[in-house]
Amino acid sequence: MQYISYDFLYFTAASVLLYYITPKKFRKYELLLANIVFYLFSGLPNTAYLVGFTAITYGAALLSDKCGKNAKKALFALYILLSAGSLVFVKFANYALSGFSKLTGSSLITLDLIYPLGIAFFTLQGISYVAD
Repeated sequence: MQYISYDFLYFTAASVLLYYITPKKFRKYELLLANIVFYLFSGLPNTAYLVGFTAITYGAALLSDKCGKNAKKALFALYILLSAGSLVFVKFANYALSGFSKLTGSSLITLDLIYPLGIAFFTLQGISYVAD
């Protein structure tokens, strides 16, 4: 869904209307659902990535609350490694592969990765969430 379209305008209007109709204690779930539906317009793989990343982030935050100080640091380091590592992989895998292909003289190898819109934003927000 493009931002400059009637579909986006209708979707936003419906989301805002549902937000104000929904009781206050359930509004955050309505926003989460609207976010997931919006990402479904970009394709199922992007939505699966977002939902998986959200579940891992939430799980890491819950586990972090139950751990001791040293285990919390190790968990946080592992979480940063996984989340930032996936971000770097998705964003720079094709650059690395094309450079490798040029160095070795082999045919150009690329991955058809289409990463979700705002991946850097929600990766950094997830790190901030787990850190807090």
